[in-house]
Amino acid sequence: MATFKNIRIKMKGGKSRMQRVKVLASGKYKFVKNLVKGTKRASKTTRKSNPKKKNVKKMAKKKRRGGKSLTRTAFKFIRIGALVGGGAMEGLQYGSTQDKVVATLLAYAGIHYGQRKFDGGLFARTWTPYLVACAATYGIPKLTSIIRRM
Repeated sequence: MATFKNIRIKMKGGKSRMQRVKVLASGKYKFVKNLVKGTKRASKTTRKSNPKKKNVKKMAKKKRRGGKSLTRTAFKFIRIGALVGGGAMEGLQYGSTQDKVVATLLAYAGIHYGQRKFDGGLFARTWTPYLVACAATYGIPKLTSIIRRM
């Protein structure tokens, strides 16, 4: 009687697969198809005469999780806080909603809404924290990397 056995065969790229083989009298292997022993089970569901099978093999997408640094995230929030903080303080000082909007626009643009005048002092007060935060969060890491390479 012929004996069958499952062996592992190495493939290109380091992968391996299982293959069913027949062991001959000489000890050599002969490849055979993977036949299923036993009877077929009758399907319990009724099918159409011409079913449309979806045979979609999707490759699992490789999840890339690295690259998010805590310092980069913290620097981003520092810059956002400095940008919002300068204009938000001007907008919170006034009473009505329209006055708040006008004051916030005045703070970021530096132009008075009704008078068409440029206010450089208020413009500088609003944008200076953001510029300092950008210089600190972009410049300091760049300088440290330059110094480290020396």
